[in-house]
Amino acid sequence: MKAAQSCTVFLLNGDSICTTAWPGTPLIDFLREEKGLTGTKEGCREGDCGACAVLVGEQVDIEGTLGSTARYRAHPSCLMRIGELENQHLITIEGLRQAAESSGLEEGLTPVMRALFDENASQCGFCSPGFVISLSAWLLEGSPLTPEAAVRAVEGNLCRCTGYSAIRRAAAILAREFSDLPADPVDRIRTLSAAGVIPISALRFATAALPRAPFTGTDTDKSVLQSISTGTDTKKWTFQPLSTGTVTEKLLQPLVLGGGTDLSVRQPHPEPGPAVFFTRLDRGLATISEKDGSVSIGAAVTIRDFFGSPLVRRSVPGIEAFEEGFASILIRNRATIAGNIVNASPVADMTSILLALDSTILVADASGTDTGRSMPLSSFFRGYKSIALEAGQIVTTLSFEALGSHERFHFAKLSKRERLDIAAVNSGIRIALEAGGRMVLSASISAGGVAAVPRLLPKASATLAGAPLSVETALAAAYAASAEIEPIGDVRGSAGYRRLALERLILSHFVSLFPELGEGIGAALEAQVGSR
Repeated sequence: MKAAQSCTVFLLNGDSICTTAWPGTPLIDFLREEKGLTGTKEGCREGDCGACAVLVGEQVDIEGTLGSTARYRAHPSCLMRIGELENQHLITIEGLRQAAESSGLEEGLTPVMRALFDENASQCGFCSPGFVISLSAWLLEGSPLTPEAAVRAVEGNLCRCTGYSAIRRAAAILAREFSDLPADPVDRIRTLSAAGVIPISALRFATAALPRAPFTGTDTDKSVLQSISTGTDTKKWTFQPLSTGTVTEKLLQPLVLGGGTDLSVRQPHPEPGPAVFFTRLDRGLATISEKDGSVSIGAAVTIRDFFGSPLVRRSVPGIEAFEEGFASILIRNRATIAGNIVNASPVADMTSILLALDSTILVADASGTDTGRSMPLSSFFRGYKSIALEAGQIVTTLSFEALGSHERFHFAKLSKRERLDIAAVNSGIRIALEAGGRMVLSASISAGGVAAVPRLLPKASATLAGAPLSVETALAAAYAASAEIEPIGDVRGSAGYRRLALERLILSHFVSLFPELGEGIGAALEAQVGSR
């Protein structure tokens, strides 16, 4: 078994840290209890309120893999573990305050803090550090510098006393003030550092050469701006996987952890003990690649990186439109592709998307003796919260064929809230048309929330093969899907509601992909209602 590393090394604001804290320690506890950095607030401890947000810098390339330039994103520290910070740069609200003070800014307020202060966007102040962190991350990321984009950047940050109008005004001020930030990540960091938005340590981190030198954890004077490695392939660990078929209230030994967005909610105060394998720190598990038309998504690729990937967007045109329906930015920055699947929720959005894309999953033996076995994603789910993952195995890759010029994709979900909510029912479709566009060659329809496991619907999909593209064909597919499922009733809807909801979602695929069918489908539904 791989020897445990004696300490985790990272940069905290401007200081090098080498901590022997258990790698699975929640970051929020380390900051508040060990370092006394209490500006990071503890709110929900589930990643839903944003009060504990911190900035995390890492070395990435354009597809989100570790390596070529610096990227800073906001993370909820209640869901993050200390061991994930290996060779990364952590900036807390105190670090931002230090940036303002070292730049001589009035009252020690960064431009982001100043905008919120001037617009009276803080009352009790409990949530304010999280808003400052999220807006600072927005400036760092190079997202569209518009008031609308700034407001989207703070989704997942809750304020219970001030109201959001003042926060929107502050966001608009920042959008105007920083409208000409450089596109290059390092130049942008340099500009924001000079403006006192972020500390100068961010620029040092972004411009540092990162040699891949071995490190034993005993040399506390070694610069944190060196890549840290034990010199051992992390895939050689022997462990029991985080299989949702065997999860209990105890942590598994060792623990395999992706984004922790589910496990950390179930176990907000974990007891120290298990060794932890962080999939995100394995470069091979955090890549997106393409070969011969097949797109491979590493298990540790985050939801944010999946939807933001130029390769994924080229392979599935329009898929980026569905990102904002998936949780908040804070959660998308953490949740991983494999984590969303291995959690085996019957209504997971990412699973429905990948099922509709006819994805294949690769499971490998962590000991290295088995290079992996592949199976259709639809065969991975054995029953409610039970998956085809045995002891000593991990999910390494998911893959799907890029859409051809004659294919289209759509995803839809129904939830009580339009955003930041779990679906009651969701569905995806991949549909191929013949050259003239009037006949369906094949289709793959997925559905979530309608059975004990996320489902592909082969019968409903088969009704489309060889059928004309018409209102009647769309209705037939919707009714076939309703007859094929086995929904139950719960707090999100009755079984009857779910059947009807899936019918409507199937029809929404056709209305969205083929607007010329919309009027006819609407008329058919009105006639249905009138006949009851």
